[in-house]
Amino acid sequence: MKNLITIICLFLLGGILLLSCKSKAKAEVTGNVNTSSCKVQINFGSRGDGINEAKYNELIELLKKEKIKYSEKSAGREGEKEICLPLSELKDKEKNDFIERLKKFEDKESFISLSIN
Repeated sequence: MKNLITIICLFLLGGILLLSCKSKAKAEVTGNVNTSSCKVQINFGSRGDGINEAKYNELIELLKKEKIKYSEKSAGREGEKEICLPLSELKDKEKNDFIERLKKFEDKESFISLSIN
């Protein structure tokens, strides 16, 4: 009888642990964007206390205001995100100017990196 109760408790504990590990974040996609077409990729990382939400929200507001298509993918359990910007709606000069504006979001201390392809 003790073995049966122990087995049931272990089974329930295992189920609870599996459910608690499931990621709750869902990828948000705006526009019809393929990750392989990224002109700029911005990564929001974390060292254990989540991403820099203020900079993330500021970036999303800018993208919506300027009507820039982007895709967003969750990259971790602490809110880490990868944002892909094809910038296909901008001409060359506009694209270069917008990339310069995006560079202000890069912050090594907050684990925000920007890569230009």
